[in-house]
Amino acid sequence: MKSLLQLEAHLIRQLVSGLKSGYIAAPYSKKMIESQVHDPSQATGILDDLNELAELGIKDRATAHWIESVNSHRDQQNIPELVWTGPEMDGVRSRDTNIVFRETFSSASESLWATTYGYYDGQRAFEELAARMEAVPGLDVHLLLNVDRKFNDQRSSDFIVKEFADRFWNKDWPGSRKPRVFYYPPALDPDRSQRAVLHAKTFVIDEQVVYITSANLTEAARERNIEVGVRLQDRHMALQLIRHYRAMISQKLLELLPGQSESA
Repeated sequence: MKSLLQLEAHLIRQLVSGLKSGYIAAPYSKKMIESQVHDPSQATGILDDLNELAELGIKDRATAHWIESVNSHRDQQNIPELVWTGPEMDGVRSRDTNIVFRETFSSASESLWATTYGYYDGQRAFEELAARMEAVPGLDVHLLLNVDRKFNDQRSSDFIVKEFADRFWNKDWPGSRKPRVFYYPPALDPDRSQRAVLHAKTFVIDEQVVYITSANLTEAARERNIEVGVRLQDRHMALQLIRHYRAMISQKLLELLPGQSESA
């Protein structure tokens, strides 16, 4: 049942709705699932799990109630979830990094605080987040990025930041709505002995859910590397992280990336 247990919240809602309404009914087919869930990449796994439940005599509306019950129980427990990229091993349960990243961006409805050390192919890395911001106009997004000085780069810090900002807004960011983007100036210190980078990879969703991971926003980290993280529903921890970041912003330890209004 790994596919059903790892589905993002919005896909669970779509699947349950289809099972309750009869749009998805035994005998199941991949085409039937794709028409309701709208995610072809996960249809095969869902189909296999639904067929396994059907063999046990659990079908259609009963399956919908089973899925709701399992996920409700898991949410109520608030047990930290291990999130993993790497080889799958029999008998070891974990959430998939790529799935959790997608769920993180697609489930935020009020606010998202995201920090990452690095990203690759911004159009792809931020595609889901930009789409979510378009779909939910009230979503408040703060994005903390590492802007650093490359080896032997003697240019001024202001020039490096402006160059990064121009590339980010004109090439890397795929949406029309802009997040609030900040960077950590010590990463640009000309003195290498004083240099420090923003290395954290954290995500706080709606001041309720925290995801802390070793994975950057890259395809390799999401799908191929060995990466480990933890996802938990803990409002106290979520607010602690947000307070840290807000304090850094108010004390000018994090600077606003050029290309945004100070009062936005």
